[in-house]
Amino acid sequence: MGKSINQHVIAKGKEIGRGCYGSAFKIGAFVVKIPCNKDKVWIDFAALPNAHPVRTQYYLNRANDEPDFARAGVMTNKHGDSVDVFVTKYIVGSTLEDLFDDEEVYRLRTKALMQLDARGLFMHDADVIGNILVDRDGRIYFIDADQMVIAQRQRLTCAPSFATEELEAVLEIQYQAMAKRAMKRCRRDNDYLRRLSALRAMRVQPTAMDITAARCGP
Repeated sequence: MGKSINQHVIAKGKEIGRGCYGSAFKIGAFVVKIPCNKDKVWIDFAALPNAHPVRTQYYLNRANDEPDFARAGVMTNKHGDSVDVFVTKYIVGSTLEDLFDDEEVYRLRTKALMQLDARGLFMHDADVIGNILVDRDGRIYFIDADQMVIAQRQRLTCAPSFATEELEAVLEIQYQAMAKRAMKRCRRDNDYLRRLSALRAMRVQPTAMDITAARCGP
């Protein structure tokens, strides 16, 4: 874990993003993400273990094949309390969401997911193309890992982490609800039904696996 970052240092940075899980500030060559969302609500990582900086740093470093791409850190707020934050390298480039050529977006997204699979990982929210960035040299980077997990084939020898199990249990409930809604509307192209089937297949554990088996990642 990195050293403590004073809140005043972050306040001097440029805010470059704000979403459900926090706000991002560019500070020099780095991006610091603090767990205060667009509604100015502080995120409780105890309730969202999949989004904890210690977990996401592991997945982003592995996904980008750079051991120092991301780091968990600590921010001291105005009350002197410690708050978990997330620090990543700042990459000059564009997310796939910023691109206008649909064919190029499809090509890059496919390439990114193949790259992720080759590194033994899977991304449940791969449809969120804003999570994938391409730099000026055409190199692909992943910049979000809240829903990144160990790939199915990796689970043949080890069990997914508790954070992953909790995430996928929540996703299964969501997919099931959305799939039923699509069926009631007589939609033939039921993407959530496909997601639900794929998720359930991924969550099936080998019958011979010991319940005390080592966990695959955080």
